[in-house]
Amino acid sequence: MARTKPSAPKKPAAPKTPAPDLQRRPAEVEPEVAAAAKAALEAARGAFRDASRGMYELGQALALLQRPGMSEAAGHAGFEALCAAEFELHPQTVDRLLRAVGHVSGELFSALGPRRVNALLDLATVTEVDDTAAILTGEVVRLWKGGPRVDLAKVPTEKIIEHTKAVRARALALGERTPEPRTATAEDREAAEAATKRLHHMGIAATVTVRATEPGSPPEFDIVGLDRSELERVTRA
Repeated sequence: MARTKPSAPKKPAAPKTPAPDLQRRPAEVEPEVAAAAKAALEAARGAFRDASRGMYELGQALALLQRPGMSEAAGHAGFEALCAAEFELHPQTVDRLLRAVGHVSGELFSALGPRRVNALLDLATVTEVDDTAAILTGEVVRLWKGGPRVDLAKVPTEKIIEHTKAVRARALALGERTPEPRTATAEDREAAEAATKRLHHMGIAATVTVRATEPGSPPEFDIVGLDRSELERVTRA
């Protein structure tokens, strides 16, 4: 019986050569396309700045609405209820926004964007020294005593987040309490509202905000909106 010769395996099809348009380098794009892309990018950047500015203004308005009686006067059961009903904001989001408004100018917030501001403030929370101002202005800081130095003006936001995680991991390895952010409690908020009311009774139109620090540690309170004379009154021994 004659045997049939086995058929040879099929060779894989050669990859198709991309169309010439897909092989073009950026420098070879038509001038009108490049101009349109540049205009779209500038429009997107402007929209991002506008959105950041709007977020900052929202934080400023919320700082006012956090004052005693303001949320109720606006028809809500309380400040958290107002934030949830009007803006669908989680308490932790509100905390971070109020924290940013208390530490950063509107111009800087718009320039950096909410995500980078939050990343910088998170890093400032976990470092050993009080270097919040240096961190927010993009200076070179040490992550811990004898640790690496970081030029915050040159690193991307993702790297800042990684540095914060590294500081927490080191603290955990040394047996220290890891400073994970947390949400301020209702009691913390009530204390801030009561302090704000006392300031108003003194004739000082400022607001006390509460910032969560780390699990097991007390929150930190900030007074936002003091002018020079009010500052002297509050800090006078």
